[in-house]
Amino acid sequence: MTNPHMPDPQSNPGTESGDAQPARYHVISDSPGIDTAEQWSESFEGKEYEVGITTIHLTPTKVDAGPPLHTHPYPEVVMIRRGRSTFTVGTEQLSAAAGQTVFVPAGTPHTFRTLAPDRYESLAIHVSPAFISELLEAGNDFS
Repeated sequence: MTNPHMPDPQSNPGTESGDAQPARYHVISDSPGIDTAEQWSESFEGKEYEVGITTIHLTPTKVDAGPPLHTHPYPEVVMIRRGRSTFTVGTEQLSAAAGQTVFVPAGTPHTFRTLAPDRYESLAIHVSPAFISELLEAGNDFS
């Protein structure tokens, strides 16, 4: 998708004199269902776009939904957009609600569980161009 306020990356190949190339950019639109599906999630790995982050946009409606305890070899930042959840980060438990951001250090075991009655929505930013997770307990990736 092109942005009318930015140059088309194909229109300016640069010159041999070392002129800068126009910035490459990508626009990714959410797939349908974010406000209507029982459980909706979408993710992308930055390596597909030459970007050093990976994201998960998540919005379940079920109470007590969340992934099994797991770790990543990189930091994760979770921005809560709607609803409430209980996070376990290392040995600490904390409540998180819309408008709050949870920072999880690299290598720290963590998980979360959604709370009622509001729909939950979060955006998790993994500081890595690819997902790398180690599950520490049995379960699906998200249950």
